[in-house]
Amino acid sequence: MASDEGPTLAALKEWRSSLSPLRVDIVGDFAGKELFAIHGESLVAHCLAQAKVDFKDGFQLLHAVHAVETFLSKLQERGCNFHVLWFDSQEQLCVPHDVFEKNRHKYLLTRAVLMEHLRTPTPRDNTTTNPWPDDSDDSPDIWAHSWTDASTDASMDLIRHGTPMSFVFSTIQSKEFEEYMEKNCLHFVMCSEGSDFDSAPEVNDSVGSGNHLKAMRLFADQGHNLAFIDDIEFRSSKVYAHVVTSARSEDPIKVSEPEPRSITTDEWVQFASVFDSWSELRPVHLSDTTEVRVRDEIAWVACATLYWAKPDAATEQYVTAFLIHIALLEHTELTRRSCDALEESIPDDVASFLEGFSNIAIPMIRKWMISRKSMGAHVNWRVFDLVDGRVFLHILQKLQSKKLAVDFRQIEYHHREIRLLIDVDMERLLSQQDPTDEQPALNAAPIFDLLNMELEKTRAANKVLPFSHPVLDSYLKEIQLDTDQDWQKSSTGSKIFQDLTHWHNAKRPLDAKAQSKPMEWRAHRRMQRFMADTMKYSASLTNASGKNIEPEPIVAHGTRNNGQADNGKDDAEANSWKKQLSQKDAAKAVKRGAGSGTINARKAGEELKNARLDSRGAAVITFFAQQYQDFNKIQSPAKRYLKANRYMLGLSNQDRQTFGGELLLYICETLLELLGEPPFIAKGEMKTLQRDETEVLDNKLTKEFTDMSIIALLRSHLLHTNTVSLTKPTRRHLESLARAMRLPPPPSADSKTIDRPIPFASKTAVAKEVLKRGFFEEKAARKFQLEHCGPYLERSFDSAPDGRVPFEPDAWQRKVLDAIDQDKSLFVVAPTSAGKTFISFYAMKKVLQANDDDVLVYVAPTKALVNQIAAEIQGRFSKTYHTAGRSIWAIHTRDYRINNATGCQVLVTVPHILQIMLLAPSNAKKANSWSHRVKRIIFDEVHCIGQAEDGIIWEQLLLLTPYPIIVLSATVGNPLEFKEWVAGTQKAKGFNLEMVIHSARYSDLQKFIY
Repeated sequence: MASDEGPTLAALKEWRSSLSPLRVDIVGDFAGKELFAIHGESLVAHCLAQAKVDFKDGFQLLHAVHAVETFLSKLQERGCNFHVLWFDSQEQLCVPHDVFEKNRHKYLLTRAVLMEHLRTPTPRDNTTTNPWPDDSDDSPDIWAHSWTDASTDASMDLIRHGTPMSFVFSTIQSKEFEEYMEKNCLHFVMCSEGSDFDSAPEVNDSVGSGNHLKAMRLFADQGHNLAFIDDIEFRSSKVYAHVVTSARSEDPIKVSEPEPRSITTDEWVQFASVFDSWSELRPVHLSDTTEVRVRDEIAWVACATLYWAKPDAATEQYVTAFLIHIALLEHTELTRRSCDALEESIPDDVASFLEGFSNIAIPMIRKWMISRKSMGAHVNWRVFDLVDGRVFLHILQKLQSKKLAVDFRQIEYHHREIRLLIDVDMERLLSQQDPTDEQPALNAAPIFDLLNMELEKTRAANKVLPFSHPVLDSYLKEIQLDTDQDWQKSSTGSKIFQDLTHWHNAKRPLDAKAQSKPMEWRAHRRMQRFMADTMKYSASLTNASGKNIEPEPIVAHGTRNNGQADNGKDDAEANSWKKQLSQKDAAKAVKRGAGSGTINARKAGEELKNARLDSRGAAVITFFAQQYQDFNKIQSPAKRYLKANRYMLGLSNQDRQTFGGELLLYICETLLELLGEPPFIAKGEMKTLQRDETEVLDNKLTKEFTDMSIIALLRSHLLHTNTVSLTKPTRRHLESLARAMRLPPPPSADSKTIDRPIPFASKTAVAKEVLKRGFFEEKAARKFQLEHCGPYLERSFDSAPDGRVPFEPDAWQRKVLDAIDQDKSLFVVAPTSAGKTFISFYAMKKVLQANDDDVLVYVAPTKALVNQIAAEIQGRFSKTYHTAGRSIWAIHTRDYRINNATGCQVLVTVPHILQIMLLAPSNAKKANSWSHRVKRIIFDEVHCIGQAEDGIIWEQLLLLTPYPIIVLSATVGNPLEFKEWVAGTQKAKGFNLEMVIHSARYSDLQKFIY
């Protein structure tokens, strides 16, 4: 076996080097809520090393338990679902590689304590409860209890309501573990990769440096993904670790797993004898109401076993000191137990006593757990605080120097119980003590005084440095602390810091006052290219015909505000001269009468404008007749429909109102031609249909799909006719077609309806006969709509006309509009394409209409989204300014800028740039500076606050911005909690936050395979 160890270890290292771990977030990117396992031995070794638990000069067991609990609580806080698995054959892996042999027992005892502590319920108070469930004895090696309490004062509250999470097995290849795997599907196993085994060759590793690699290989051979705990990192709500998927190797490596360690020492025989004696004595002292102190029983039996093995005076002192230390742990607060390690090293005989205690306590914890069901009493589990090495060593030092003052009645309980097992007279040893201090009262605790003195020495060595500042002294005068009076201030120890430069460019002052120069021709050309690209982008987003954008003109209602005072006059007084002037003009107009030159000129202008419109309309009609002839030259109805529909989408709003009705009628009749003669389309004609990549029919056309899909598309176009102006003949043909489709008729004709002949031959009568034959008889209307009309159905939710926006907003959108009018802060959660961004344009419009100075900032996480929003603004609004350097919008990122960032009214930027601009002194030094003119900030995709890299910037902006905000997101996982947090910050600034949640998705998500 030994001869095969070298080649096996080399093969394992070669296999490990062939793996390619990927560092990922195991919560958000890998496992989510899926169950995974944590290798318990690797968990102990990692947590104790990271927490720097003192297992060298002390034995700080409580610190070790707290370190493991803290690690597990961090996983639970991030929503991880995990089990902790312990393997007796792997118990030596809980010991770090650089630990000396004499200290290994401390890690093994920690493992045994944690193994039972994590699955043993502990009452929070002194009430008597029976926590033990009625488990069956079918699998004695697997004990799984609910994790109900962390029990340490500095740890957490980890509660799994009745759900087992900690399991113990003999080996990885055991039958019990196979049965566990059949019941639980593990997403991955978190273990240690043992990458630093060879870094300390002088350390004696009795188990072998490849045991971690063996455990990894055994898990991989069972098909588990592996995650490495060695470099795990908790950042924000994420847990980063290196992960290896599909780690099973094609080359077989024979890995032999160590057998579980069996105890065959003389100490075990003596322990068994003492434990049997105590088992016989226990029923005499216990009743149904007696509380079993597990920690005390383990201490008594272990100390008695050690004394039986070596019954001398030194062991008697060790036993006495240890039991006094147990009594102190029971009655002393954790904050009063702090003390330094002893200056001298631990004597070998004391270290041997602690090692013997651990070797006895480990099997007793296991044996006590097995025999727990025979108890009828109530259990007080405090084994997680079984040993405090520093306290024990301090007590032992005082006891050996005969300087320990102890009230015997405080430890009489331990003295009585230990005398039942061994002949140790604790009262005699304590009577030999001669403390220098005066004997305290009986209700005091001399041991506490001893530790308090040690604690005071520690505190005295760590004093606070003195601080004084003329600005802060008045605010800090109520805080009185003991400072180090001996500290001398160094003449070169401080330097006055002045923030005179920007951190992006150390040579450029923040408050530069250089005169603005004309833009260099290269920069001017570059700006022109940026604007041209934005114009093209905007045209593509707004479906503009020929790249001609038709933005809405904005007129500012208010006057320019330069931040100057109005000397006490309100707006009514300031604008009174305008009202008087308008009244005079109205009076003059009445005196001049209806035949005045001004009114006649206006009438003439309106008539000329109408004549031009009529002339243009006639020209457009003539052009459309020519287009109709071009359409008819196309033989394929499908291609003809596509060309006509593309022409319809390219029309301007004015042209669409002029002859959009005729064009829609032509499109509907072209679709009717696709239906063919009854019975619709024949099988032979189906094969002759010509198509290309732009045709409506795809490569899986069937007769039924063709008929129903074309009729669904026809239905959509008919409903669209309600949005355009119709001539009388067009309305008459569409009404008959709508009646055949069983749809509402077009709007009724009025006196302004034009009576113009249709420029093509209509086939509506024939189409009506086609639709009468079998369509509505074969398919119910509701089923037809669900199966074929899905892409064309109306998806609004309680929509209604609203003059504030150019579309009919839904109820939730109107609620957002009302909140914007009330200057409230908003948190909007709605799926993608639901209309969040369209609502934000209303906030921009209000700022633009208010005056020429107010500013709205739109914050987007990516430059691509910044460009898209800027293009949308370009295609949506237009405004004329009376001063140079002003614009509606601007883009400011680290890579490029378009327009003046401080001279625009809608700034589209990224979080980092906004933070810089808000904190720049030059933007806030005057009353009309940029930061004072900002009225609202819109945060789009606010769920980016959860990112590990940029999340802190989003958080700072949400906390520090003194303006009302609009927060938009589609994927916030906990909107209620996030809303409460944001509402608290906004309330402190005087703004009320309103949350609007819309869960329905407007556009269906489509899946594609590439």
